[in-house]
Formats: sequence, structure tokens, C-alpha cells
Amino acid sequence: MRENNLYVERLKDGKITRLTSDGSRTTINGTFDWVYEEEFDDRDGFRWSPDGKRIAYWQLDASGVRDFLLINNTDSLYSFTIPVQYPKAGTTNSSCRVGVVDANGGKTRWLETPGDPRNTYIARLEWAASSDEVVLQHFNRLQNTLQLMLGDAKSGKVRTILTDQDSAWVDVVDDMRWLDGGKRFTWVSERDGWRHMYSVSRDGSDLHLLTPGNFDIAQVLTIDETGGWVYYLASPDNPTQRYLYRARLDGSAPAERLTPADQAGTHNYSIAPGAAWAFHYYSSFGVPPVTELIHLPDHKVVRTLVDNAKLKGTVERLKRGPAGFFKVDAGNGVTLDGYVMRPPGFDSTLKYPVLFTVYGEPAAQTVLDSWGWEDYLWHLMLTQQGYVVMSLDNRGTPSLRGREWRKCIYRKFGLLVSDDQAGAARAIGRWKWVDSTRLGVWGWSGGDPRR
Repeated sequence: MRENNLYVERLKDGKITRLTSDGSRTTINGTFDWVYEEEFDDRDGFRWSPDGKRIAYWQLDASGVRDFLLINNTDSLYSFTIPVQYPKAGTTNSSCRVGVVDANGGKTRWLETPGDPRNTYIARLEWAASSDEVVLQHFNRLQNTLQLMLGDAKSGKVRTILTDQDSAWVDVVDDMRWLDGGKRFTWVSERDGWRHMYSVSRDGSDLHLLTPGNFDIAQVLTIDETGGWVYYLASPDNPTQRYLYRARLDGSAPAERLTPADQAGTHNYSIAPGAAWAFHYYSSFGVPPVTELIHLPDHKVVRTLVDNAKLKGTVERLKRGPAGFFKVDAGNGVTLDGYVMRPPGFDSTLKYPVLFTVYGEPAAQTVLDSWGWEDYLWHLMLTQQGYVVMSLDNRGTPSLRGREWRKCIYRKFGLLVSDDQAGAARAIGRWKWVDSTRLGVWGWSGGDPRR
């Protein structure tokens, strides 16, 4: 993609073929405007067909989207403005459509997606386990209805095979995998109140739950279709931790945990094709991570690749007080997870000032049983100055506590967050070793106190 047009370069002789010619500041081929890049995390706006003969791509029409002026105060003696097309709430959005073009050039076949293109989104596009059809995730502007569509690359005809709806919003699905030669696919949905994986027939008529239970899956890691397993991260009993599980693709047996029971904390894995081997990354609060090569499913350690022994030794020699996790009543029947770091030599008969660190929005948790990187070390330094440091996960954070926990903030953004943090702070202020006259807060983005 160059200057909002798409090109193909043939590797054997360097020949370049131009696929689109209408690119401009407002006609965007093969990449994205601000909304798609920032809100849907879309970057490359083109997809090669499996046989390499076609390319499916997004085209955005940003005409009518007004400019927001950014001020650059750093690159020259005098400041200057940079216009960025940015639609504010309720104003004109970019329109979006998807086309398919021959990799050797030619006319684009546009898919006939329904609705007003300025009030719908095509958040995801992939080839549908063939070079004849693409699969689209199509949203209304409110993003409370997701239609999964198959589009014919030759005719442009589109049909909806699955619909997910929510009274709040529906999340984009990044864990869709094709099975059985394209006859079925996996799908992640909160339709029963928890984030679960389903196996769905290609026409959407048969939908089968693979991970039943009152818990959320955190992330799908891989699918071993030959062995008949899906591997995923979850933590049914403690939302501050993550462990490896696997479940049968045919739903014939209960899920099983593969992470050893004596390794409390946060685990992640990079699993090799075939799921016999994996890189294992493991840490816990205040304990630097270890990287291992392991065998699956027995989780046997074959080799420790990074033990971080030097860093662990350095951290262990630092002056550290008691730290751990707790639950606190924030009022109105709401219980929050939190962590606390106390000063070295902590004395429960004294009173200590408390600094709360806050993010509090849907993109991340802060209360995780994991190493913590530079934030942990900075907070540790503060405890060495006599402060207690705490963090709380309010409602709306992506904790593994069910759909209602995450989405009750709909149309109450910022309100429930503040209520939860303030209610918990009032409760903590009554603890006998807390100086309720010296409570402070720092945060970033949604946790910025200036907001």
C-alpha cells in the first residue's frame, strides 16, 4: 500500500502492478482511517486468498469527516497544526466497503454488504477457508449487533450465517478458526453470560458449546484439529490469575487443566503446531518471569530457556514489605479484587498513607498475579518511603467475572468506575492501619485523576 493505493510486486522479477488508482486523502484503499485503526486495531487492510490469485481489501471513503487539529510544539521553533480526520460522536463517519481484485490487476468486485456504509462497520475480513469466499464481521454503528457474513468473491453476493446481539455491545472476535476443511468454524461469544467458545457449522445452523460452565475463557491459544483439542487460558476460581486448559472439539469430555496446581500465578504459552510442545511463560506478583520449553499435555519441562536468576536475586535483596491480594466491599453489593503492597517493617498498630493506582477501563486489568515490570519496582520504591500502594479492578475492567461485570458500565462510563473506586476507598479508609486523611490516587488514560 502506498499513498492509499494497493500494489503487488512479483518476487521473481520485481514487476509492480497497480491494483487501485483512486486513492487520495479521503479514498483509502488497503489501510484505515483513525476509527478503524484505533478502535478495531486494524492495520493492514488487505488479505491474500489462499491460492494467491486474489486480494480482498477494505476501501474507506472519509469525505465529510471533519479535521481535528493536533498541535506540534516539538519539531520546530514555532508550533504548527496537523489535521487528522476524526469523527466525533454523532458526526459523519467514513463509509466502508470490501472488494476483491485479481492479483494481476483488473476490476474490483465489491461485496454487497447491507445497510448504510457510513453507519456500519466491517471490523474483520478473512478468507473463509477457501479462495472463493470471504468472511466478514459486520457491525451496526452502535456495535450491539454483529453479523457474521460470507461473501462470494466472484458474484459479490453476501449472506449472514450467524448473529450475535447484546443490550450493551458485542466484542470483535479474533479467535475464529476453520475446522474440518472449512465445514465448521470456532466462535467466541458471551451469549450465555460468559465468554465461551463454540463450534459452528459453515451455514450457522448448528452451534455447539465447547467450554460450558460459569467461567470466562481469557484467550484461545491454538486448536489441534488432528488431536481434537482446543487450548485456551482461563481461571475459573480466581480472576487475577491465568492457567492453561484444553477442551474437546466435539464436546465429548470435560475440560482439563494442564498448568500444574502448585504454580499459582499468571501463565501464557506459545504452542507449536500439533500441540506437543510449547514455550511457557510464568510469573507471579513480585516474581520475575521464567521461560521454559515444555512438553504437552503432561507439562513436563524440557529446558529452562530464561530463568531470570540475576533479576530474581536482585529483587529478593530489595527491602520489601508484605504484599498480597484482597477483596473489598465497594457498596451496593459489589466486591472488588485488589492488591496491596505494604512498607518494609510494616506495623499494623501504626497508620499509613495509601496511594491507589488506577486504570479502571475495559482494555486491561491492573490486579493480576503477575510480575508487574517497571510499575512494580516504582511502587516498591514508594513503599520504601513509607507508603502503602493499592490497586483495584472496578466493574467494567476485563476481569474474568462474566459479561454482566464487564458490560454493566454501558451508558454509565466513568460513573460506575468512580463509584466503585470511591466506595472501596471509603471501606479501606476504615481499616485500622490506614490513615484515612492521607489517601492519594494516580493513574493513566481512564485512570487519570484529572478526568
